[in-house]
Amino acid sequence: MAGEPARWLFVSLVSSLIWALAWKQANGQSGTDADFLLAFKETAVVEDPTGVLNTWVRSSAKPPCDWRGVECDTQERAGGIAVVRALDLSNQDIKGTLWKQMGNLKFLRFLNLQGNRLSGPLIYELSQLYVLQVLDLSNNELTGEVPEDFGYLKYLTTLKLAGNKLEGGFPG
Repeated sequence: MAGEPARWLFVSLVSSLIWALAWKQANGQSGTDADFLLAFKETAVVEDPTGVLNTWVRSSAKPPCDWRGVECDTQERAGGIAVVRALDLSNQDIKGTLWKQMGNLKFLRFLNLQGNRLSGPLIYELSQLYVLQVLDLSNNELTGEVPEDFGYLKYLTTLKLAGNKLEGGFPG
C-alpha cells in the first residue's frame, strides 16, 4: 500500500507526457526549430552558391543558434531549448522555394530572405508565424497572390514584397 501513491504519480506523469506528445504531433508541431530549418536546406533549396547553409548541420555540438543567418533567444526557451527569433539569409543567391515547415518556427520575429532566387507562391504557412514583426521577401521570383490569412499577422510592422511577380493587394 505504501507504493500506491508513487505508482499513481508515475502513471499520471507518463499519461501526461504521452498526451502532450500526441497533441504536439497532431497539431503539426513535432520537431525542433533545427528540424524545421534543416527541412528548408534539405527539401526546398536547389542551389546555395555562397555556401551560407554549410554550417547548418544536425549536431548537438553546434545548435542552430550557431548557424549562419540564424539568431536565437536564449532567454525565452521552449521546453529548455533556445528558440529561433531571426532568420536572415538575405542576398545569398539561394535558389529554391519557401517551405511549409517554416510555419512551425513559432517564435520567429524577423525573416529576411530578400535578394535570393526563391520561386513559387507565398505559402499559407507564413501566416502561422504569429509573432512575426518583419518579413522581407523582396527581389525574389515569387508568384501568385498574398494569402488572405496574412491579415492575421497582427504584429507585422514591416512587409517587403517588391521585385516579385505577385498579384493583388494585402488582405485587411
